[in-house]
Amino acid sequence: MEQTEHILSKGESFLLIGKLALGFFGILAIIYILTELTPKIAKWIDKKRGKPSELIRYDDPEHYTVKSLFDADRGNTTTGNEENENGEGEETR
Repeated sequence: MEQTEHILSKGESFLLIGKLALGFFGILAIIYILTELTPKIAKWIDKKRGKPSELIRYDDPEHYTVKSLFDADRGNTTTGNEENENGEGEETR
């Protein structure tokens, strides 16, 4: 079977590029509209739900203090040979 090349004419290529451009800008327009409507929808939902409850605040500095890797509490870790509850030797790292 012979394969024939289909060469687009100037008008067909402009039409194809125009369709792609319209599709691209259409998607961008939908995204723009959604970004503009989202805060308004959220405001409407908040109004429907009523007054929001009090926010949970942690006044204890332990909840928001940043510790380095070396300052963090490691828990109960031991090294060497330790005996477990049964009195058997157990090696830990």
